[in-house]
Amino acid sequence: MKRAVIALSHEGAAVCRRLVSFLSADEDSCRGFVLPDQTHGPEGIEAQAASALIGQALKDAQTLVLVGPIGRAVLALSGHLKKKAPEADLIVVDDSGTYVIPLFEGREEGRQKLSILLAGFLQTEVIQTDHDGAGGTFSLDIFAEKNRLFVTNRLRAQKIYGDVLAGRMIHICCPASQVPAGAGFSVKEILASKVMWTDSPLSAQIVVSSQLLNPDQDALLLVPRKVVWIGMAFKKGCQAEEFRDALSSFIEDYSFHEKAVAGIAVMTSAMEDEAFADFCQAYHLPVRTYSPAQLMALEGTAESSGLVHMHGGAVNLCDRAALMAAAQDARAYNEENKGQEAGAFALSIIARQRCGSVSLAAAYVNRRLRL
Repeated sequence: MKRAVIALSHEGAAVCRRLVSFLSADEDSCRGFVLPDQTHGPEGIEAQAASALIGQALKDAQTLVLVGPIGRAVLALSGHLKKKAPEADLIVVDDSGTYVIPLFEGREEGRQKLSILLAGFLQTEVIQTDHDGAGGTFSLDIFAEKNRLFVTNRLRAQKIYGDVLAGRMIHICCPASQVPAGAGFSVKEILASKVMWTDSPLSAQIVVSSQLLNPDQDALLLVPRKVVWIGMAFKKGCQAEEFRDALSSFIEDYSFHEKAVAGIAVMTSAMEDEAFADFCQAYHLPVRTYSPAQLMALEGTAESSGLVHMHGGAVNLCDRAALMAAAQDARAYNEENKGQEAGAFALSIIARQRCGSVSLAAAYVNRRLRL
């Protein structure tokens, strides 16, 4: 099989059939596939599951053409392109045949020629993209993967891709400390990337935040993964249910997205409490422990959490534990990304709450975004 055309939507089946016919210069040189539940697909088009087909086509075919929305195509490909770049030429055609996009790596010269050929056949234009986001069209999925962001809504993501393809400016809202170095100040950079940074979530198409958006906000939320460390301190005698209720209430009251929570930080002696150990095991969250000496040696200050001089006399226990864990992650991130513009640091306590005999505090790992 030299070429494969896979329709990722029912609407793309007709375009799929046209392309198969056009690309079949000789017998079995091109095969087409549609969704498995489309039982009466176009003649000569096989119905099979897209994921398995894409994996097989990336191994066997010289050219893979996906027919469907760009967001869906990127999502379908993402699981197959984690370890190495594909050898096949990858091209995306929308399900109405109105644009042709050469996508990701491949034999650059070959895919460029075929893209032009397909665009001529469909009487449309080739839309060029820069897969690494440097000086080219903004790619949402690449931006999210590069910055460890969780895409919360794929339908809104597809709308963002529509705005990109239409040449519209994309407004991204995030804390000022996370804006890429120099971004938003150079007119040349703004016009090249079509990205504008804003501090207003109401005027943004994309919001980068560890907290949930209001239901009436029509924006795509991108959640930084594992950036919130929650410190906990408690009086002896608490039950596992008290820990569970306290943590659930804390996360809900501050609207933290579950993907943003990295884990729980406590003093070492907390793990000696059987009820707390049972709670940790049931909640399946990573737990980091620190000695009183480590917590008290933390540079800077932490405000009182309301439970002081507990467990060996360590003051501000949950505050300091959360900050210690966040600082540890920030150092690891900076070491991993040494030499790059993006950096990370641990902010001060961003949330604090007392639920009965349990005190909680949250510290945030602030990672500067990269385009």
